[in-house]
Amino acid sequence: MIGEISYNEYKLNEFVPQKTSAYISQYDLHIPEMTVRETLDFSARCQGVGKKT
Repeated sequence: MIGEISYNEYKLNEFVPQKTSAYISQYDLHIPEMTVRETLDFSARCQGVGKKT
């Protein structure tokens, strides 16, 4: 088999896969008392995205 591995047009030797990729489980836990927006905001905050208070 012949080919090459790339990520966003960067060849494998130009980036560190361990720093640019992650495994994400498909088992999603949803808190039924939260709205969709609250769930997305909560998920983003857990990942370090969004406002910090």
